Formats: sequence, C-alpha cells, structure tokens
Amino acid sequence: MLRRIILVTLLFILIFGGLIWAINRRGGAPDQDVEVKVTKLVDYADTSTEVKYILRGPINALENHRILEITVGRNRRSAVIYEGYNGNILRAEDFINTQAAYSQFLAALENNGYTNTRIAEPNIIAEGACSGDRRADFEITQGSETLQSLWTTSCSGVSGTFAGNSANIRRLFEAQLPDYNEFVNDVNF
Repeated sequence: MLRRIILVTLLFILIFGGLIWAINRRGGAPDQDVEVKVTKLVDYADTSTEVKYILRGPINALENHRILEITVGRNRRSAVIYEGYNGNILRAEDFINTQAAYSQFLAALENNGYTNTRIAEPNIIAEGACSGDRRADFEITQGSETLQSLWTTSCSGVSGTFAGNSANIRRLFEAQLPDYNEFVNDVNF
C-alpha cells in the first residue's frame, strides 16, 4: 500500500512538473503570428476578404514618420499615406475593382509567396524591428478578423515572419494604383 502511494505521488510530481516546464518554456519566446487559415488565395476572390501591404518608415520624429497602406479587395482598391504614429491621414485614394481583377491579383500574390511564413528571430518583435529603416507588413483580413499578419524588414539580420518575395509583392501592390509614383511623390518612407 505504501509503495502504491509513493508511486502515485511520484507519477503526479512528474506530470505536474512536465506541465510547468512546458508552460515556462513557451513563455520565454515571443508569439509568432504566422497562422494562415487559407489554402489558396484565389479561393478568396469572391469573398469580402482584403489583402494589404503596409510599408512603415524608420522609427523617427512624430512629424517625420510615414506609413503607406495599400488595400485590395474584390470591389475596391485603396491607398493611404499616414503621417506620424497616430493614424493621421496625409493622403488617400480609392479605386473600384472587379472580382476578375482581384482573382488575377490574388493568383500573382500566391505565386510570389504572399502566405509563405518563417519563424522570426528570438526576442524580435515587429514593432521597433529595423528601427533605422523600413518594415513591411502583409495582411489578409475579413471584416474585423485578421486571417494573416506577417512582416519583414529591409535590415540585414532581421527577416521577420514573412518568407515570400517581398520585392515582387511590393511591385504588385504598387501596380494596383494607376498613379502610384505621383501618389508617393515627395513622401519619404
């Protein structure tokens, strides 16, 4: 009887200790927001889902900071340049879109790895990463729900969670605006 009590106690200590070890081990690493709930982007062509490219300039003075956000959906395309960190709109444009155009755009994003992920470097979070240069975010949203949120930077050694072809994807988003160069003229990111 004493042996059973000792055996059950040891078993309980091992299980409880293993749980505590697993919880503590996970707590030391930053969350990696890389889950993607889609198999193919073109599956979203006939939905209200939107894809976004967000370019954030270096961490600098409130008056000098700029953010470019290009959003493409089934019915519309939009571009906004924000001034500062508080969401003040400096410039904005909206355009109509069609499901056929959106489907082609999603296929091009897919072919360039828009949903490809990797694990970010330990202890690096998106906010403040590459503080002296640019950070790009790649998002898929549906209403208020974020289905994907990945990021990368232009700093060497800080690659983030995005593993696609960022240069091609940036060009694809820029090409969604008929007057992109004029829109971003005189804005420093």
